[in-house]
Amino acid sequence: MTSVPSGGIDETKKRLLALIEEAEPSAHAFGDWRLAMENLYGPVTGLKLPVVTVRISPASIVDLVYSRRIPESGDMAIYSFSAHCFASACTSSGEEDYKHAHDLADRIMTHLATRDWASAPHISYGIVDVFDMNARESEPAKGSRKICRVIIEGTMLVKRIDA
Repeated sequence: MTSVPSGGIDETKKRLLALIEEAEPSAHAFGDWRLAMENLYGPVTGLKLPVVTVRISPASIVDLVYSRRIPESGDMAIYSFSAHCFASACTSSGEEDYKHAHDLADRIMTHLATRDWASAPHISYGIVDVFDMNARESEPAKGSRKICRVIIEGTMLVKRIDA
């Protein structure tokens, strides 16, 4: 079995989860949406929001950039991701139900868009850039009226260094 380069899918997903928790310290970020759904509500505690679930797919590996290997000891990857942001419905008069979910998604997107990826501590990790982010409301036809969801979709450029 060959070794996994730094900047692999698992390592990148863990870093993205950490960045989301940095953007909103009160949010619980999960890489497994099934685990998150079980943690949304407890019979004793009730709703435990906000919650963000992350999924990475698809991942594309790029070997050459303008006929050059970058980085020289590995390759670059383009990872698409989605982050499902669950928040309680806003009950304030004159506000949309989605206000809390909108605000959560905005904080996460702003945090990811304003990082200086070439400085510490980011330079120690594989993520080089996060771009092409967009957000949309997503409410199932028979969904809960107490929880609102906004889905962030984006792309990450990640350097993968051979181990």
